[in-house]
Amino acid sequence: MTENINLLGDFETVNEIFGANDKYLNLIEDELGVKVTFRNGNMKVRGSEDALKKAKEFFFFNN
Repeated sequence: MTENINLLGDFETVNEIFGANDKYLNLIEDELGVKVTFRNGNMKVRGSEDALKKAKEFFFFNN
């Protein structure tokens, strides 16, 4: 299952979340059980329905 998540913020904010060379992104993916791609300001998240729910909660801080 795939879901598009639009992150508010600029490229610098995304870099802070993902880390240098995607260091933090790799940890996030492993912990949540998802695969994340980010292109042109859009983030695409792939994973099971439960994993996508966790990813949404993580990226939106339960909003």
